[in-house]
Amino acid sequence: MSTHAKVGIDEGGSIRAIYIHSDGYVAGVGDTLKCFYNTEDKVEELIEMGDCSHLGESLDEEESCFYHRDRGESLKISTISEADLVKCEEYNYLFKGGTWYISCDDSDYKWVKLCT
Repeated sequence: MSTHAKVGIDEGGSIRAIYIHSDGYVAGVGDTLKCFYNTEDKVEELIEMGDCSHLGESLDEEESCFYHRDRGESLKISTISEADLVKCEEYNYLFKGGTWYISCDDSDYKWVKLCT
């Protein structure tokens, strides 16, 4: 069974976001985002890849699997509001103002700073 996540970046009023199928929990995707996708440029690169099966330390094929690049599926990037992102999946991550935030059951689906 997979733990799903939605990962987004704030673009001044709207959020561009992608779905990640596996390891969405804090010790999985959360740690990976905080350690390896911790600048606006890196987050933008990640979002531009579209929906993802699993996310690794880099965007290389050996580390991460993206539906568009690696499986030939259509490129999917959502544009949604912050209010819609808050409860999209089991774990939701938002990069805003240079900081990662998380929304999940543990936070009663409210945005809290991601501390890993």
